[in-house]
Amino acid sequence: MEKIVYTTIFMENVNPTLRSSTPRLRLEEIDGERSRTINRKKILFIVTQSEMGGAQRYVYEVARLLDKNRYEVLVAAGGDGEFFEKLHNINIKTIQLKQMRRTPWPWQITKSIWEICDLLKKERPDILFLCSTT
Repeated sequence: MEKIVYTTIFMENVNPTLRSSTPRLRLEEIDGERSRTINRKKILFIVTQSEMGGAQRYVYEVARLLDKNRYEVLVAAGGDGEFFEKLHNINIKTIQLKQMRRTPWPWQITKSIWEICDLLKKERPDILFLCSTT
């Protein structure tokens, strides 16, 4: 006999007493007899450059192997290299950091920091993974 599994996706507040609490994605799987809920953790990987190198290969492999039912994966990087294309091919959400550059100039570094701060406020990841050569 074939078993039918229904999956619903809805948003819930982590802490309803806080007005600023971030909604989290919750998956609920129902198979007729039992129900279980899985809270997905949001992981944000930040890499300096999007040209393929050792750090990019490492992040690619980790993001590819993470369980999509347990983790929501986002990858942010500077530039517009082949790293983004490889991630799009495996359905990983990418974010291009326009200010992220390898430079010794303090004002460019400050602009990069502000861009990352804005990204963190917007995405509110549960886990932040930084991978850079600098």
